[in-house]
Amino acid sequence: MPNVTADSYAVEVTMPSFKKLSRKGVRVSGGDRVALGALVLEVGGTQEVVNVTAEAPLLQAQSGERSYTITQSQVENLPVNRQNFAITPHLRLE
Repeated sequence: MPNVTADSYAVEVTMPSFKKLSRKGVRVSGGDRVALGALVLEVGGTQEVVNVTAEAPLLQAQSGERSYTITQSQVENLPVNRQNFAITPHLRLE
């Protein structure tokens, strides 16, 4: 990297799915070329951050009463709706 001020630097190398590599105390003087040697990245698992937020559910706790709305097609498709024995032609009562 050209035009770097003479000082002591820290070099960090990052890449997805690898651990971060840090080299501290790298001394740079004006016009010098600095060799860092081989920089070997270790394989590291990908990290995920999962935030879980909990809220109190809306419950009616005053009584055990329950209510639920069903559609007309759900009523029409009930198995008991098709089992009307009074209109079944092959059934004979004796």
